Amino acid sequence: MYGTDKFGYRWEERSANEYECMRCGTRVSGETATDCPDCGEPMRNLSVPRS
Repeated sequence: MYGTDKFGYRWEERSANEYECMRCGTRVSGETATDCPDCGEPMRNLSVPRS
């Protein structure tokens, strides 16, 4: 679901977190993901804002 706030910024509402493998780049969605299903390396949560 997409929307726009009063300043014109677009946002997307997600029902599940999105994770990306730090080695091979495989992406998966779900509540939790600790290891990549393809290569076994750690996954990072793309749903968390980074500074």
